[in-house]
Amino acid sequence: MRITKTCSICGYQFTYDDKVFVSPFVEPHDDGARYYYNLWHYFVEKCPHCGYASKDISKVVNKDIIKDSWYEAVSDMPIINTLNKARPNRVADYLHAGIYYESIGNQLNYAKCMLQACDLVYNEMMYWDEYVLDSSNSLSAIQNKAQYNEFKKFADGLFVKGLSALEEYVTNNAQDIDAIILLAGTLNTGDNFQKIKGARYLSTLRKMPVTIAQRQAIEFLENRMN
Repeated sequence: MRITKTCSICGYQFTYDDKVFVSPFVEPHDDGARYYYNLWHYFVEKCPHCGYASKDISKVVNKDIIKDSWYEAVSDMPIINTLNKARPNRVADYLHAGIYYESIGNQLNYAKCMLQACDLVYNEMMYWDEYVLDSSNSLSAIQNKAQYNEFKKFADGLFVKGLSALEEYVTNNAQDIDAIILLAGTLNTGDNFQKIKGARYLSTLRKMPVTIAQRQAIEFLENRMN
């Protein structure tokens, strides 16, 4: 869908298409999976003039964010530039939005942005493995392995940041059922210890007053664990 927005920081007006490509590997195919997927996947808008990024750039709390040194440094990150050389991607947009949300104390959206950025990096890794990396000789294979490991380390770091922020948010907002569902599902993609923690959160959810849609998401996660 074509959407026109005016940036709340610089006043620039532009039109964009909010259609998001969903990898067939992660595309939800039933109501429970779709509910869970939509808990943490959303389109991040980014002003093409000043670079402000958030869920809705027509609103802003911290107008100075685009001058923040961490915010400015994202576009110059070597790994971001490497990924962009292969094909356009939106990893930097979610990192920018995450930094913005962290600056205003919005821990939940910070966590979601980090997890979405992680997801996008893993998606790029699959693309690189299929179309970019060349293993025609031993030297190329070694170089490719090093590059792939660099991407994975970066993605894993984003996952840790997102998970840590999400866990802290849930600790402080123990009645936010959607956040607990998201945390349980995120933990289930981690190591064995994290999967055990995720199972415990699902058990807790079974005792809470949930909607039909939330129940379907919980059942989806439980089935995925089995």
